[in-house]
Amino acid sequence: MDISRSRCRLDWSVESVGMARDGPMATFACAMSVKVSVGLHPATSISAIKRATLRPFTPCQFSLPTGGISEVMFRSLRLKVASGIASLRDLYVLPPTLWIAFAIYFPLGFINVSSIKLYLPLLRSLVACDVPVSDGEYSGSLHCGDRNLVISVALQQEAWLVALKLLCRMLSGPLLGALCDTHGRKPVLMLSIGGITMASWLMMMACMQTAIPPIMILTGALALQGCTTAFSLCFKAMIADQLETGQRAKGFVVLNHVDVLSRGLTLCFVIWIQKIQFMHFDVLCLLAGMLGLVILLVCYFQLEETLPNQGTILDTSVSGLLRSSFKELSSPFELLRSSRFLQIRLAQMLLLQLGNGWESVLDSFMISTLGWGPGDWDLVNVPISSFREFWGMATSGLMVQWARNPRNSFWYQQASLGFGSAMLLIQTFAPFGAAFLLVPRCLLAFCPGDGGSDAAFFSSQFPPQAQASANGLLTAVDNIVSGVARWLFARFFFDPSTKGWPAVLPLAVRTVCTLLSNALALYAWWIYGRRSRRTPTWSTHDILQVSKGSPATACRGDRREHQHHVTSGRARRAGHLKDVKVRRC
Repeated sequence: MDISRSRCRLDWSVESVGMARDGPMATFACAMSVKVSVGLHPATSISAIKRATLRPFTPCQFSLPTGGISEVMFRSLRLKVASGIASLRDLYVLPPTLWIAFAIYFPLGFINVSSIKLYLPLLRSLVACDVPVSDGEYSGSLHCGDRNLVISVALQQEAWLVALKLLCRMLSGPLLGALCDTHGRKPVLMLSIGGITMASWLMMMACMQTAIPPIMILTGALALQGCTTAFSLCFKAMIADQLETGQRAKGFVVLNHVDVLSRGLTLCFVIWIQKIQFMHFDVLCLLAGMLGLVILLVCYFQLEETLPNQGTILDTSVSGLLRSSFKELSSPFELLRSSRFLQIRLAQMLLLQLGNGWESVLDSFMISTLGWGPGDWDLVNVPISSFREFWGMATSGLMVQWARNPRNSFWYQQASLGFGSAMLLIQTFAPFGAAFLLVPRCLLAFCPGDGGSDAAFFSSQFPPQAQASANGLLTAVDNIVSGVARWLFARFFFDPSTKGWPAVLPLAVRTVCTLLSNALALYAWWIYGRRSRRTPTWSTHDILQVSKGSPATACRGDRREHQHHVTSGRARRAGHLKDVKVRRC
């Protein structure tokens, strides 16, 4: 029987090493264990398996200079460092289309983040009252000199606008994801850019005129921006389109690098704007709208569509258009119904964001429970958070090659979730001292980035035509739960007057939600991350049935493996068939 179409794999390991010194030379002898797996063609009979023998393997010997062991170790260390540098250099080898997309993402992130960070200063500048503006005291408004009134009114308006935007994003996220998977990434991205450009110009109108109440125009601007924003899911879908499953991690890491740099520059700009007490936000909105128009033109002329097969409408009648539109827009919910992995991931996201509602009352907690002053928490937390951002960005690039191995990425997720859970339990005792809160936060900041393994793992569970829909559902859950969690913690879980154990309640709620979220994340990795490595074995009776042409041979994905275990040149036989296993592909 010809077995030339079969495949062979050789796995070996050193079981023991001995050294004998003879003058200036040292001779090493090692006993090796060799495992040969022959993946035979389905047409190969069992007799061919019996004839596939292995020649005896003799113990190996080699010689090194006596003082060369340290040199070998140093050389191995240099090779590892060189490999890390090479992998970091390979990280930025991406298709030109992705580089164009990242070049668009950088200024787009600047506009998006700056608009979010400057909501409150813009609203303060528009508050009007009967108290005249004083040159000696900064009130934050161009039309009102009562500082307390300006702050109070602006906070209420900001709460309304942010809630409206989150609601719009929750409703539009799945729909934009469905359109992105059906009609392409580029049209939806241009829609998002056009939405934020128009929102900037509407904000400029709110600053320049007084005939219409500014809050009404700002409400329309935020609603438009919330309904059209789909930046994240478009760019992640482009990465999934352009890169193979094993290469997507580095694309997500580079996207994270661009995002961190863009946000860092934006935060510096926002701080500078507030430090110089700049209040003519109509100029900033005009410049943001012009920059958005330039980005829109670059996207139209330079960016290529990455979705290979775009949907076409076959029935152009009114009923046909309605049916096709309903089918497109309902595709995310069909995906949610059919994908158990997505259901688990959404439940994990819900619990995680519910626990993160603690962050909205953290500053008030430090003031009321621990006696800190206003702004002290930001003064301590900003350096920790900034270090964590840049440390994660730097280490993610080095971790890409290592995390590409599924075993390594699964081990990292286990270690990360376990360490994070331990730090979470320590932070529960924060009412009894700030050290319980700050020390775990500092230790978590030193954790390396995951090398894009989590984003690549999520992306690998869906075909290209469902990438944006899945991310759209995540966006919807993220936005709605974030808003609900802030309200729950502020209304029910946090009481500024409590001390000691009663003050632990918000931390206990956060701990329970986050631990459940970590458990779901570990379960998803255990079930879906290890599935590719599972290899069910068959018994010898099953193999004999296959060789006789039983109905089991109808499975084309079956591969028969003939495994030998060789130690010091001698084959270890298990029965008559030498440890024969059959693995189903």
